[in-house]
Amino acid sequence: MAMDTKRKLERPTPARVRAKLPRLSLNPETEAPASDWTIYKVFHSMCYDESEDDPWIYLHSPSKDFLSDGMKTSRVVFANYILENFATGAWSNHVAIDPCISILATTRAQSDEQRVAAMGVQKMMSPKSKHKGAKLRAPKTVKSQGRDQDKVHWTPVFARGKVSIYVCDADAAHRDRRLPARLNDGAELAKFVRNVLPGILEDMQEEHGWSRMPRTVVHDKASYFVAPRRQCLASSFADALHGARLQSWVGDGDADCSWLAGRLGDVYPHETVISHIRRGLEQRFPRSTPGETRARFATRMSKVQEYINSSDFRAKDGGGLDALAKSLRERCRRVSLLRGERLRT
Repeated sequence: MAMDTKRKLERPTPARVRAKLPRLSLNPETEAPASDWTIYKVFHSMCYDESEDDPWIYLHSPSKDFLSDGMKTSRVVFANYILENFATGAWSNHVAIDPCISILATTRAQSDEQRVAAMGVQKMMSPKSKHKGAKLRAPKTVKSQGRDQDKVHWTPVFARGKVSIYVCDADAAHRDRRLPARLNDGAELAKFVRNVLPGILEDMQEEHGWSRMPRTVVHDKASYFVAPRRQCLASSFADALHGARLQSWVGDGDADCSWLAGRLGDVYPHETVISHIRRGLEQRFPRSTPGETRARFATRMSKVQEYINSSDFRAKDGGGLDALAKSLRERCRRVSLLRGERLRT
């Protein structure tokens, strides 16, 4: 009964067991309801998720989002589409972009909260002082926009095992309407794709000695990329690609995008790049002052970019961005074999 309850996405508890099995949960000797301890003992000895050799124990949930059966099916469709339609060497012409936001603290209090959040949920501490100071968790609101915070929009441009990080400059965008002030908007993203991305790719080609420039843009199904109702490219994005002489990895403006799935953070190589970037900002190149200007943030971001493109990062990460750029097909193969379950990275 407890295992069936969990499969129905309900929490198995002693109280629920006693309510659903009033007679079976009685102590046969005393006729009194079984204690919580007795029912938990049954949970730990007789209940399991997949194998009897792996019985239930009480654990914290992993820090990954839940996937419904429908989401897992969509992930398998995506993985199989990639395996069937993209050749092994397709990655060499791919350039991935993904609008991101970082929140800058403008007060000492907000800065301290962000520093505590960056320490993680689990941390080194003395048990007797665990209820004091930075041993406690940062509030959940620390990563949301507030009165004492400032948003900075940026995106990785990830191609052929190298990354360039573009940080929006709101002041420059105010002076020059061709530049984007942010990226999570169809019109503003179109400005980036049409007026900024080609120049970034040309600079990367020259810096890294590429014989040709990658022109196939890899992206997710966010509404500024894909029109949700029509399941094809958003018109502003499609027009910008055409103007920049680039193309989407789904095809032209009328191509069917229904194979794109959500919840692919563990599958897209560029999502891993974003994780490396955020970790670099938090750990290797943290803020040196309580508050931070946009200019200082951009300087830190340039240091992160230089580091994750370097041989030092490649040696530490076991292949670096070079191996990551080639990993999409292998990740999709694993997703297909796991029937859409999350990858363990």
